[in-house]
Amino acid sequence: MHSLIILEIDISHWDPYPGTNSQRARVLEARMFCPTLRAIVIGTPGGARYVWRLIEDAETWIQEPDRGQKFWSMV
Repeated sequence: MHSLIILEIDISHWDPYPGTNSQRARVLEARMFCPTLRAIVIGTPGGARYVWRLIEDAETWIQEPDRGQKFWSMV
């Protein structure tokens, strides 16, 4: 996983469903094991998808709704 940039995870069937802080912990954990990650897409109940995107200058992760971004353009 030395070149993995984007990871998509479907957590729609998890019970209990992890809230934002728990999702952030999972994102940080995934980054620890794969430092090349720049975005993580999380599928939630009801079909909603959220993108956790790394702001590299600040080493901060932000969460935003998936608006159909073209992730291939990040490569």
